[in-house]
Amino acid sequence: MPVRQRSMTAKAFRLGEKTSDDELDIDFAHASLYLVGLQTVFSTVLCSVVSVACCWVLPTSMISAVRTLAMTSLAGFLTMKSALRVGRVRGVNALFSSLRPCPGLYILTLVVHQLVHTCVASTTEGGLWLSIVFHLMVVVCICSGFLRAYNPLSESDLPFLITCVCVFAVALLPPPAAVLAGPLCEPATLFGAAERIVRALFFSGLYTTHVYVAAPARYVASELGLCAMRATSASVWVAGAHVVLLPLAVVQAALALWTRFGMANAASPGGYNALDTASDAGLGDADVTLGGQTTVYGAPVAPADVQTLEDRVAEAQPLDAAGLAALTSGVRAARIERIPTTPAQFFTLHGAESNV
Repeated sequence: MPVRQRSMTAKAFRLGEKTSDDELDIDFAHASLYLVGLQTVFSTVLCSVVSVACCWVLPTSMISAVRTLAMTSLAGFLTMKSALRVGRVRGVNALFSSLRPCPGLYILTLVVHQLVHTCVASTTEGGLWLSIVFHLMVVVCICSGFLRAYNPLSESDLPFLITCVCVFAVALLPPPAAVLAGPLCEPATLFGAAERIVRALFFSGLYTTHVYVAAPARYVASELGLCAMRATSASVWVAGAHVVLLPLAVVQAALALWTRFGMANAASPGGYNALDTASDAGLGDADVTLGGQTTVYGAPVAPADVQTLEDRVAEAQPLDAAGLAALTSGVRAARIERIPTTPAQFFTLHGAESNV
């Protein structure tokens, strides 16, 4: 497909979405909306498989971290080039734009892990304390992720800030390094390969879950970036947690889904309260007493009728035919009295208005 035609096709799909100033109307009831989530998980797992395979199929002397990174990035790019669509689904572009960074974030974790094992000539000393600090920061990140899952629609960025502080602490005090190790240049064992694939599966699944439960409110770059950043901070702990802690990703995802659906049910209850239309006052300014005669909106009404209307309005009782007819006739009479019937009255009325 030519470049111009692809550009026009992308613009046509974007025109199907809401404008940037309107709230997104995402059709969560449509099954096709979740295809992009499955596509994201598949792409991330495929990146993990490619990174493992690149170190398996070549001899140890020919393994290159740059080659592994290039092949892994190519796999992620090709699988997330465009969104999988079945029909026209509202909101799929916004969700796919928020999900697209997931494979890139996983590749970034592989690169950072590889950088940990560079610039070392021997095993790092004091590895015990560094490992304790690293796992302690991971536990804090797990707590931050559960805090986000407990209230996924919260506008507070405290979980994001906690995760940023932990990541910065790990960058200053990285875990122990080893010579000729790392996910981009070290042939993994069978158990190590399975662990990396499961880790990629849990990371992408948790990231996707947080994107769906806290979807962007508008189809603008700021909202899409905010959704991706919050989902990343809630799921990045999977990349560094011990294998024993990985099942907590399933618990966190379940908590986020349960909290999201619980909040949605609470926001739209089945019943409703009756609207109270009664007024604490009586007829108010409509009651005027002139020379012992009571008028309602300018029409004379018997005192007994006025008292009856006041009682009925105060008690929020519906008017019967007689009461409604009396009130209607009074308003109609007041309107008729205000209409000038002679030319002199007409000019007198308008002359007084112009003087005012």
